[in-house]
Parts: sequence; structure tokens; C-alpha cells
Amino acid sequence: MRDMAPDFKRPVKSSLLRVMAPLSFVLTSLAAYWAKWPTTVEVIGVIFLGIPFYLFYEWRSGWASTLKQLKAAAWMLVYLLFLSLISLIGSSEFNGLNWIHYPLDFVVIIIGALGFYAWGINSHIFSKYFRRAARVNDKVKMPRQ
Repeated sequence: MRDMAPDFKRPVKSSLLRVMAPLSFVLTSLAAYWAKWPTTVEVIGVIFLGIPFYLFYEWRSGWASTLKQLKAAAWMLVYLLFLSLISLIGSSEFNGLNWIHYPLDFVVIIIGALGFYAWGINSHIFSKYFRRAARVNDKVKMPRQ
């Protein structure tokens, strides 16, 4: 949101957010990997179970911006598949097939997560929900500094 809407009023400001956000994404990716195969793919599978509900909602809405939204969300779908694959072929310490040995599996997750993070922050779209958020943000009263 900071790149998408730099003029939004923000009660929290920190120069560390540019480091903290990607670091948090990397650590979350590692935590998902640490859940071990097959738990990782089971959790991701449950997430994918929501896709038919989303498609049903879009069908009921007339498919107005479905393709645009799926393009913007492609990074997340590919990221979840990436985590599943690395969990499968990763080190035996995490129940993988040990095709990628420890600690190289961590390096792959870290580099992959940073790549997906960059793809994700550059995949935003300006939807009706963003316009609603902008109207709400216009009403935010900032404390005097």
C-alpha cells in the first residue's frame, strides 16, 4: 500500500518498514516450510479449496474484473505452488525427498520468497475496493506532531 498509495495518511511511519516487510515475508515462508512435508501442502491445499468459492462469487458478479484480479493474484498462486514443491523436494530434515539438501533448501526459500515479494508488491491493481479505502483514508484525522 505504501507504493500503491503514497499519499495515504498513515499513523505509523518508520524507515525500517522497507526492511521489515520483506524480512517478515521471508520468515513466514520459512515457517511454512518448517511445518514439514506433507503438512505444508495440506495447508496450501486448504487455501486452494477457496478458489471454487471465489469463482462462484465472480460468476454471480458477472465476471466484471476476474481476469484482471487473477493476473494480479498470479504471484500468490505460483508462490504457494513453489512452497509446496520446495517442501516436497527439500531436505529430509523437513520430510522432503532430499533433492535440495540442508541448508541450501533455506537459501532457495529465502531467494524465492524475496522474488515473490517483489512480484507481489508490483502486482497491485486499483479496484473499487481501493477507491473505497481512499475515501475512508480521506476521513482519517492525524494527530498533531
